Amino acid sequence: MTQTVHFVVEPHGTVVTFTPQTKNARRFASSELGLADWQWLSPETFAVDHRLAGDLWQAIEEAGWVVVPSTQS
Repeated sequence: MTQTVHFVVEPHGTVVTFTPQTKNARRFASSELGLADWQWLSPETFAVDHRLAGDLWQAIEEAGWVVVPSTQS
């Protein structure tokens, strides 16, 4: 049985993008992560400083979401 992936993470130098893969993951990111409007690069992707990305990844997983690295990195 395969798990549903909720977030795909991709590094871009000093910025790391997180792309919610489901509507529920998008709602969670919008309402629970405290993101500023400018962090949303598009309706589907938000960015954080690379120094915060690991802690954010862990927090999202601890909230029960499945996070995976991009296969394009």
